[in-house]
Amino acid sequence: MQPDTSSVPIADRLLASALRLSARGFRVFPLEVDGKTPAHEGWQDAASSHPDRVRAMWSDPFGELVPYNIGVATGNGLTVLDVDVKDGRLGEQSLNDLVTFMDLDVSTFMVRTASGGKHLYYASPDHRIRNSVSAIAEGLDVRSQGGYVVGPGSDIGSNSYLVETDGALKPIPVWLADRCGVAALPSHTQQALVELDEPAAIARAVEWLKNQAPEVVADSGNGDHTGYRIACRVKDFGVSEGEAVLLLLEHHDLNKCHPPQGRDFWEKKVENAYRHGQNAPGVASPAAEFDVIELEQPSATSALADWPSATPLTPFDPVALPRRQWIVRNTFGRRFTSAIIAPGGMGKTQFILQTAIAVAAGRSDIIGRKVIERTPVWYWNQEDDLDELRRRIAAIMQYFRVTWDDLLLEGKPMLYIDSGVERPLTIAIRGAHEDEASATPEIARIKRTIKERGIGLFVVDPLAELHRVKENSNEQMRQVWEILRRIAVECDCATAAGAHTRKPDGASSEGHAGDIHTLRGGGSQAGVVRTAVTMFDMSVKDAKAFGVKAEDRGRYVRLDDAKANLFPKDGKTTWYKRTGVMVGGFDGQEIGVLVPVELEREKLPDDEPEASMAEVMRLKEDPAHHLAEVLAAKFPGGGWHRLSKVVELLDQKMQSAFGPAKNLARKIDAIFCGENSALTEFGILEKISLERSGTKVRLVPSAEAKLAHSLPQNQPEAALNPLKIKDE
Repeated sequence: MQPDTSSVPIADRLLASALRLSARGFRVFPLEVDGKTPAHEGWQDAASSHPDRVRAMWSDPFGELVPYNIGVATGNGLTVLDVDVKDGRLGEQSLNDLVTFMDLDVSTFMVRTASGGKHLYYASPDHRIRNSVSAIAEGLDVRSQGGYVVGPGSDIGSNSYLVETDGALKPIPVWLADRCGVAALPSHTQQALVELDEPAAIARAVEWLKNQAPEVVADSGNGDHTGYRIACRVKDFGVSEGEAVLLLLEHHDLNKCHPPQGRDFWEKKVENAYRHGQNAPGVASPAAEFDVIELEQPSATSALADWPSATPLTPFDPVALPRRQWIVRNTFGRRFTSAIIAPGGMGKTQFILQTAIAVAAGRSDIIGRKVIERTPVWYWNQEDDLDELRRRIAAIMQYFRVTWDDLLLEGKPMLYIDSGVERPLTIAIRGAHEDEASATPEIARIKRTIKERGIGLFVVDPLAELHRVKENSNEQMRQVWEILRRIAVECDCATAAGAHTRKPDGASSEGHAGDIHTLRGGGSQAGVVRTAVTMFDMSVKDAKAFGVKAEDRGRYVRLDDAKANLFPKDGKTTWYKRTGVMVGGFDGQEIGVLVPVELEREKLPDDEPEASMAEVMRLKEDPAHHLAEVLAAKFPGGGWHRLSKVVELLDQKMQSAFGPAKNLARKIDAIFCGENSALTEFGILEKISLERSGTKVRLVPSAEAKLAHSLPQNQPEAALNPLKIKDE
């Protein structure tokens, strides 16, 4: 409850608020009256929690109180999370996300801001946290090392900053501190990021001072602040304090200061820049952006012109090139991420579990694909609890005769299984902007674990349950997959994720098997993964081709390569048969496993070989030629036949050229039927044509063709054509 201060003079009330804050250990300093800007230069040094110094700061030289607003210096163990809601910013929503998904404790000391936002104060004695704007999430700003916030009791117009939760400061969570980032050290302990005063650094500083640095106008009231910013920028290039003063005097003071400020002015600004500036010397140097151990020292004139440059290709030995590190051939490989795409209930989890056991035990027979490297596997499932995962593991181990010793190597575990049902894992949340996704602090722990355990394959499933971004956002989903790719690269492992299809469960696999674009969500995801597989039930067409009974079709699942950037796609399908295993003895329960099987297509007497690419191209260029051959062979008479029956009896080559039967029917109609029907020469037929009446067509050969075929004359049409369908 706020104390009633309506009858207290404004200056007294503000001083009382400043003293209350200082009594809590906060370092306070004056802000401009009714404003947010520090009232005096050097506020970093002036900020204090000592009551006598606080009283002095709020008094003029004659001892009269001044109604200064209150600034609270952050850093030195204090970090404030600023929840911004001005102009529709999403600070409150982002804060709720951190509370819901990251268990952020908001019972700490809290202030309601003049604009309706919040300041949450956290104790951070073990962290040097940098300031940021919307870096951790949209509308969430951070004020810490070298920064400040407006303190409670301050007034902006008719609105005030008020204490909303007057509690003790909670410690900042480690994950939040990591997410905020580390601030630069102060100058007396600050280590330069590069070798200072290199010719290239001096050249860049001089160029900036001459052509880009702002002017300093002493009478503007902002000259001190402008001078400080200029000194900070010169330091950023990688220039020492002494050299910075000389450069400022030579290249800025005489030409861009009104009036010139002199050595004392610039020495003070440079000292403040190196003492209070947040950036380490050299932060703007190109060399500081890369982990380079040795750098060729460029000349001052060529520093900006050396990169980028064209690199000529020189002879190399292909034998010396490192081989791709496949764990499962053409499926999972180190340093890239993969997708396992399937509708719900297809057996995706079962396949992943079998893959995990196959890789951990070095057993290719368990998944029907070649295990190249035996390596530790970590599988995180967000849908099934541990008991369900253990049931499936027991069934796999029982059917494929895998022992517990098979899952150890030199006494060390080769398989790690975790469930996120009770405590969900989140790897990505909304970023600072609408089109951004941001990795959660758990990613750092995941990477440490992978490195510590030597894990070679890390799989999460399903991906949709492990992030809090918009699934239809191309940019956000691309960044979610990039998080997995970064783990793969940084940890030298393979990563993969189970993902759902965009098509409804139970839909036919026709046109979807082996298609990465069936992946649900933003289409840009396909560009990040390097390999992908799809899983679908056996289609009716496949069942007929393999001679599988209709009632057994649901027991078969197909696995197809859907993306093959790293190897040629051979079009082969890995087939599995769903088989039940009784787990737990006679009183146990039946658990399903996927058993790799070899299926062979049934050979029919009139089957014709599939068309080669050359044949397909020829058919597309001259379809009438081939169609005439087929019709002459299968429909030698002159009778009428249903168009659908003609299409049904055409061979595989024609299907390869024109696709589904409905497309082929339209092709026949366009090429041969009607007044502008196409004509072609073929063998003994000088001309052929197709006449159409309604849904029926008939071949019309020339007189010479009839003689060559020795067709009997004047016989009933049914005798000439046993496939004829009578007119209705």
